[in-house]
Amino acid sequence: MNDLKFASRQLLKNPGFTAVAVLTLALGIGATAAVCSLIQGVLLTPPLYRKPGQLILITPESLDRRHHRRGLYGKQWLEWQKEAKSFKAVAGYAWGFCFLLLPGGSESLQGLAVTSDYFRVLGIQPALGRTFVDADG
Repeated sequence: MNDLKFASRQLLKNPGFTAVAVLTLALGIGATAAVCSLIQGVLLTPPLYRKPGQLILITPESLDRRHHRRGLYGKQWLEWQKEAKSFKAVAGYAWGFCFLLLPGGSESLQGLAVTSDYFRVLGIQPALGRTFVDADG
């Protein structure tokens, strides 16, 4: 008990040292919590996909590594879907950004434009609503 009293007296006597010590502890604890959260989210939490070991991501790229126009990706995906013999299914997606116009202003949104079989290939259900049906085509 005497040690605690002595330590608190010393900390009160040296406010600069106390501030640095508290700040160092806070940063250390915060960094440790952030790393633990990252490890939990990336390594320990299983993916939401039904069979993640059977999924691969293929990104389209020309042989000369030039940027394609937007429409070529869709044609390339259709060709992959038609010709792919090594895959059970092929689904496509593209990140998109848009603005939601509201009476009080606008809001920037991001999301995915996906092909109709995207949810089936990943083995997931949408958070809201339903998946695509043939009549949507």
